[in-house]
Amino acid sequence: MSGNASRQLYRDSIQYATKDLVCVVGSFNCESTGPAVDSARGDGFTVSVASTGDYTITFAEKYPMLVSMVVTAEGLAAGGDDDVQFTLETYDPTTGTILVVGSKESTGTLTPTDLDDVRCNFVAYFHRSTVCSVTHT
Repeated sequence: MSGNASRQLYRDSIQYATKDLVCVVGSFNCESTGPAVDSARGDGFTVSVASTGDYTITFAEKYPMLVSMVVTAEGLAAGGDDDVQFTLETYDPTTGTILVVGSKESTGTLTPTDLDDVRCNFVAYFHRSTVCSVTHT
């Protein structure tokens, strides 16, 4: 083994009912000043700002199918950011990207907004190969 052990791929301790899964876990901090995204944690992805409240996550590998992705907000200020939510657009396997939209409730509607000091945490599960990328009916 060479390199940093924390960046190695481990498969021997977790078992999944779904075959051929890859798990990408990460987070990034949303800022309204300075760099719009900073303090990314995790490996296998980069983040850029598409527009107000829109964050594009580009995965290092172009996996053929996203099985599931959970996105949560962390570091919410009481009374200020407690109505923040992250939602997802469709994963694009040709580019390896997904759009995460940060929104805040305003008069009963979620509106994409410029977030400040809110951390976006995510866990994404992909199929590693096309063979297992099936949808059961």
